[in-house]
Amino acid sequence: MVKLRNIITAVLLLTTIAGGVIGQAKDALELEADSVSYNNRTGVAIYRGNVKISQGDITLEGDMVEVHTVDDKVSKLIATANPSRLTRRDQQQTIAAEAQRIEYKVQQGIVDFLGQVKIKEESKLLTGDYAIYDIEKKTVNMQKKKNRVRLIIQPETEAVE
Repeated sequence: MVKLRNIITAVLLLTTIAGGVIGQAKDALELEADSVSYNNRTGVAIYRGNVKISQGDITLEGDMVEVHTVDDKVSKLIATANPSRLTRRDQQQTIAAEAQRIEYKVQQGIVDFLGQVKIKEESKLLTGDYAIYDIEKKTVNMQKKKNRVRLIIQPETEAVE
């Protein structure tokens, strides 16, 4: 009975999330996890165990992902792991980011990265303690908390024939 209730809760929550959480609403949402618990009073679902949420060109991964809802709409996703990962692949660029905590504020289209942040785009690697990524503008603002911001640009390698 408990397992059936968890499955029903997960299906209902996925229906809510599918309204366009992390990519374009027209894209199917896929979520994988080992378990889920949902608190109807707080509107928070917690997915645990190699969690992977993907929709469109964005994938969010972590050991645990909290999905916060307000009025049956997703307000934020919080992924925690050592590290959590966010990947965005579109026609112009691929961004692969990781941090100890990733918080996606859905309505604002803003992703906060906290703790041991690494953001890689093509041959560039940006590291620091804290970063903010604007999904629509495709901009990154990295700030110093403890350690200095660091940028590494690898030279382009020539193909060996």
